[in-house]
Amino acid sequence: MGDTMRKGNIFEFPTGRRLCQSVGDGRSVAVLARKLSSGARLRTFGSIHDVLSIDISDLTGISDDTIDRLRALAAHRVLTPSSVVRLALRHASEIGRFRPWPPQAARPFRSNYDFILAGDVFESFACRIEDRLGGAWVARGTLEDRALLFEICPPDGCPLYIAHGMDADTGPRTFLRKPRNWRSDLSRMAEGAEGMRDWHVLIVGGLPTDGQKRATVIGGIADGLRRGGAGVRIVKAADRSEFDTEAGRLKDARSHLNLIEIAYPGLVDVPAG
Repeated sequence: MGDTMRKGNIFEFPTGRRLCQSVGDGRSVAVLARKLSSGARLRTFGSIHDVLSIDISDLTGISDDTIDRLRALAAHRVLTPSSVVRLALRHASEIGRFRPWPPQAARPFRSNYDFILAGDVFESFACRIEDRLGGAWVARGTLEDRALLFEICPPDGCPLYIAHGMDADTGPRTFLRKPRNWRSDLSRMAEGAEGMRDWHVLIVGGLPTDGQKRATVIGGIADGLRRGGAGVRIVKAADRSEFDTEAGRLKDARSHLNLIEIAYPGLVDVPAG
């Protein structure tokens, strides 16, 4: 037993086996530890660091009479270190402060977003992210790969789009457009400007059908682009009410701004709150 009791011993438990398992006949670790301690007439505390390099209180996060007794049983060589570790973990499980690892069943991941991908992520692709709760959605691709955007975006509705890229003369530029037919508009843009084929395009859909609410959301998206540092050129901008405020517009556009931030990090500034 001398070799097994030396300080710094490492205990390897088989992968997949539960470290904490009830004996099934009503005997708890607390009862076992109490009987063993009383039978051996041990002091409560012993020189635990002579046999274990880690204190079982640190291992389990528990410090009670049972842990003290197990510590003494290990220090006096009544139980092997591996047995003490197993009993300490089982004791933690019995009093509800320890969850065996690995967990018996992983919790399912629930997301509020749907993600759709078209193309090849290593070459040309487009993606669309949709808010399941509010119906807002944003798709991202390049002007050259607009056919993939056509594939993943809903055919109905009147979305707007954001075109962002590098202009040879003026540097970074951002357009916010809301044409009657965004598909035709993108095709004309791609055919008329060869240098814009690698520009990034974000299609923003799920906008309110009410005219004033729609204008407010579009205004909030434009504000978010400006706050993000983009020099935005708005084409066919909606009229704003004289009672509109930036804070109100940003609040109404928050769902769309969050999706834009996910699709193109850093393009917009999404206010906190």
